[in-house]
Amino acid sequence: MAKIYSHAAQVCGWLGSADRGGRTDRAMEFISQVVSAYDIDTLIRKEKADNWSDLLFLMRSSWFSRRWVIQELALAREATIRCGSKEADWRDFSDAISLFDLHFHKIRVLFSDKPRDYYAITELRPLGAKILVDVLSNTFFRAADRSLFEPAKTLETLVSTLSTFETTDPRDTVYAFLNIAKDTFPKFAPGMAAARMNMPPLTSEYGHHLLTVYTNFVRYVVASSKSLDIICRQWALPEKQDPALRNRSSGELPSWIKTIPESPYGEPGEGLNGRKNGDSFVGLPDAKFYNASRGRWPEIRFGTEPSEPKGLSDSLVLGGGSASTHMVTETALECGYSSISDDAQERPHDNSPTESHFSRRRSSSDSIRLSGTPPSNLSMSPIEKHHNLNDRDRSIYVKGFILGAVSWKTDPIADGIIPQVALERLGWSRAEGKIEYRSVPDQVWRTLVADRGPDGRPPPSWYHRACLRCLVHDTPNGHIATKAILEQRSSGIMNDYIKRVQAVTWNRVVLEVTDENNHQEGTLVGIGPPRTERDDMICILFGCSVPCIIRPWMFTGPDSNHGVECRKPNIGEQPDYYEFVGEAFIYGKMDGQAIESISPEDLHAKTQEFRLL
Repeated sequence: MAKIYSHAAQVCGWLGSADRGGRTDRAMEFISQVVSAYDIDTLIRKEKADNWSDLLFLMRSSWFSRRWVIQELALAREATIRCGSKEADWRDFSDAISLFDLHFHKIRVLFSDKPRDYYAITELRPLGAKILVDVLSNTFFRAADRSLFEPAKTLETLVSTLSTFETTDPRDTVYAFLNIAKDTFPKFAPGMAAARMNMPPLTSEYGHHLLTVYTNFVRYVVASSKSLDIICRQWALPEKQDPALRNRSSGELPSWIKTIPESPYGEPGEGLNGRKNGDSFVGLPDAKFYNASRGRWPEIRFGTEPSEPKGLSDSLVLGGGSASTHMVTETALECGYSSISDDAQERPHDNSPTESHFSRRRSSSDSIRLSGTPPSNLSMSPIEKHHNLNDRDRSIYVKGFILGAVSWKTDPIADGIIPQVALERLGWSRAEGKIEYRSVPDQVWRTLVADRGPDGRPPPSWYHRACLRCLVHDTPNGHIATKAILEQRSSGIMNDYIKRVQAVTWNRVVLEVTDENNHQEGTLVGIGPPRTERDDMICILFGCSVPCIIRPWMFTGPDSNHGVECRKPNIGEQPDYYEFVGEAFIYGKMDGQAIESISPEDLHAKTQEFRLL
């Protein structure tokens, strides 16, 4: 299909029939007015409000949320979209949407006397049409004749950026981008990037279980990027229900594979009325914001896949030292990777206390293995595949060290309202009767914006002034009601500041952490995912650019559904495994300070292997 779309003279996207009310027809006609207008402000008038509403109606077409549409448009030399009898050039449509987004807040004011329309959508960012326009304009470098010259984005970037697009088969979360990613683009030497890592190229294998496809992708990304940030991103579509399993999922994904519902705007269609969660702290693959592990490479091993041939092992170890450290990859069988014998670096030999339940250690050079050999996947019924999946080790084993434990937290910040108690715990206090305030502690204003601007750069100095003004003048009851502030101020520095606060804090918790490595420093503060609980562990994982939150668990025995019952460990017990709760912002620990603050000897002593399941 990639060859067909890339060699076609023109690709036409069929949005469907026109609606009975004529809204799509009017929207298609309005596109030409938008792109031909010398001054766009001439179209931002009350009498044009219905035209903008119609264009928004067109943008919400389900066609724009389909994952395979991305490949079709990206590979096309020339593209048009057609709805009913009306047609528009894709570049005209793209420019019209970009101008709509650029002037969205001025256009939205046109509906201020129509609350239903005004609150119907608060921003264009979560719409598939807007995401398509942003991404496709920079997906390929093209020659003068519009033929494809070179892809611009990696597979990891495309999967992370286009995560909310729908597909019938969740495997296409990865497979839909193989033909347009620069490291898997078939026009180049197939698998060139994978070959450099001693891996075969990623290919579409629909016979593989979803967990295998996702695991292979994570393995590939970690090896190619030398980063563990992929486990913090919300990129995966959840597994579909298998009817043969009587409404049970054919395999729950492990906690280190984060799914779309946890993303900033949730599942497709959920974010039309605003965000559901905060933006990711790790950012996009080519634009990291932090360096919590101080540039150390990840040290990671993957759990055993089923039916592994004798002699193959399944770990991936990236040296935890400098960039000159050699990489050793040994992979699992169902992904089809071959083992590698050029062990340029000594394999980590210290056993983890979390390896006891599903696996046994054979020797210092062996990888984790399951007892017994499961039957071949090809001859199994859905029920057998379900049990076989439950029997495999879905874990990854990663190295790092504990920074501290969560000692206090707020409830998830609902509807953008940051409670007074959170501000006080961060370090803000208002003295009774005091009128003038000249400053706000760094720990307060920097934490609320995760010490970064929206572009990932250090925050502008005026953030401090905006925060002070907000705390003094916009918190009559002690809380920061971010949505109310934005409704009062549609533009200006306060608007920009509050939007950044929302992007950091929305549906997250403010937390305190007892620092195990520096008792004199006292309590650390930060922001964590909504599922954070007291006694969760804050850790620095080597290869991850931000601190992470993990939760210890003990196995207690099998349950009635052939699963495993678990409990929290008692004091002094070594956990059997850890649940990966998510990424965190910890004030003062985002740029390698946790590693720099302890000696190499102490770092070596504190380093341990965590089993994430």
